[in-house]
Amino acid sequence: MPKDHRLDIFVIGLDEVNLPTLWAAPGADAYRFHGLLTLEELQEGEVCVNEKRPGRWIGEPSWPSPHVTDTVLPFRDFGLRIPDGTGDAADDLRGHERVHTGPVPALRGPVRRQVGVLQRPAGPALRPAGGRRRLARLPDGRAAGTRGNPVAQAFPPGHRIRLSLSTSYWPLVWPAPEPVLLTVYETGSALALPVRDQDVATDTELRPFGEPEGCAPTPVTQLSEPEQAWTVTRDLVNYRSALDIVKDQGMRRYEDAGIDVGLRACERYSWVAEDYASVRGESAWTMSFGRPGWDVRVETRTVLTSDKDAFHVDATLDGYESGRRVFSRTWNEDVPRTSV
Repeated sequence: MPKDHRLDIFVIGLDEVNLPTLWAAPGADAYRFHGLLTLEELQEGEVCVNEKRPGRWIGEPSWPSPHVTDTVLPFRDFGLRIPDGTGDAADDLRGHERVHTGPVPALRGPVRRQVGVLQRPAGPALRPAGGRRRLARLPDGRAAGTRGNPVAQAFPPGHRIRLSLSTSYWPLVWPAPEPVLLTVYETGSALALPVRDQDVATDTELRPFGEPEGCAPTPVTQLSEPEQAWTVTRDLVNYRSALDIVKDQGMRRYEDAGIDVGLRACERYSWVAEDYASVRGESAWTMSFGRPGWDVRVETRTVLTSDKDAFHVDATLDGYESGRRVFSRTWNEDVPRTSV
């Protein structure tokens, strides 16, 4: 049987929709494409911002793993309490688990021995995994469950495992059009953790990975200072709250191509107390490109609002050449809400 000399290419977010695009690329027959993360994992997972994290490699002969068993922790053994804080996701966008704006049911239980879980810690709380579930279509009284993002985490003795529940996760999840009542019953409810055996002999036999390889970085000159800002404001008079985000990479010159590239994105997510019709998301982006004798810029702005019946999308796109607007388009769309 002839040996397959094709190179293996691992693509983040590969699915059946974009796979044909890869196969259509010139020379694609010399490669094998493999998916690395699903779109759901990319959109719902967390990105660690710590520069260094202790850890080790583990190996499994098959999946589901023979070394992993579910450990069921009943809610009644934790004890339900209502701490200060809410399901506001403003900090979670930055990879933290701190909460800000209202009561969230929380269950806590002690770790009496090290637990390795296949399903983060700096500061008072770290979130190894999280999950979201839309409950709007479930009949009244029906039990509901959700699955966390897949990740491996070891909980040392003395630490506590906390399960936090919330009816709000703004702005990562658009809020419901009306107040939501969430009832948690201790009896019959449980947290199931897939716990891995700590002493797996084959783990010590794993071959270590070599040094990572990559292309030499493209020569880039920073022409203006970048800017990053994440600001949460709360007006205690009219109860308006907002999260303002600035992501500005500054102007950069790519020396090999002789082109200057600029990108600035400003986002704002705001709401007023319990006024569900006040929820508003705004995004404004500016991208510019230039070199001697050529200067173009594209500006976009999108505003998303809603009421109990529909989402309202208002967007504009403007194109500029040498400072003069040469293209403009406006969108005004209404999208019906279907249990969202």
